[in-house]
Amino acid sequence: MKKTFIFILGSLILLSFVPVRAQIQGIDPGMFITWRSHNYVPPGFAGRPLPVPGSVVTASFELIRGGRANDVSGEEIFWYLDSDLLQSGRGLKKATFQIPEGAGGFMDLRVEVPNSSDGYLVKTVEVPVATPEVVLDGPFPGGRFSGSEIKIGSLVYFLNSIPAGLSYSWNVNGSSPKNVEDPDRLVIRFPGDMKPGFKAEVYLMLSGRNGERVTGGRTFIYSP
Repeated sequence: MKKTFIFILGSLILLSFVPVRAQIQGIDPGMFITWRSHNYVPPGFAGRPLPVPGSVVTASFELIRGGRANDVSGEEIFWYLDSDLLQSGRGLKKATFQIPEGAGGFMDLRVEVPNSSDGYLVKTVEVPVATPEVVLDGPFPGGRFSGSEIKIGSLVYFLNSIPAGLSYSWNVNGSSPKNVEDPDRLVIRFPGDMKPGFKAEVYLMLSGRNGERVTGGRTFIYSP
């Protein structure tokens, strides 16, 4: 019993020497971080634009106490992306940063308020890092078509440039189609002796002025 008491007392004494930051780091009385990536998604896209390497992201945070946003104009606030300090300053509720080249997966966006009246406050959220995508779109369930002509559209997601500045390069079964009237849409006309099961392998490569490149492809099968 005596040994147990000594162990507990010793543990309490040791804890009293742990730095305040270590004792309370991670306490979250109501810190909320939001972020928005400023890259391209098609009109009507209902989701959140996901950043890709090179994307510019703006973020903001609120400290909630008693159900209301708290005034942090006098607080020293530090913003980090993974382990790198982005910005710091008094009352700095917003930060703007760029996703590093080569990034992927998730990055940790962290806000620290070291001298809050609630102690050392820390909040971290994960920011997913995607890759640009191009989706070949058309009313062909399972990629199957029955007519002698198909019309294919393209939808671009998460590029750092707008589609108006892109160069489109289509390829159908290894050949570049001629007379493409609308660069983001393709009309393919097939010969009348096409046999069931014929496959059209369609690829599209987009090139941006800033060096971005993204490819997408889809297989279409003749099924009369």
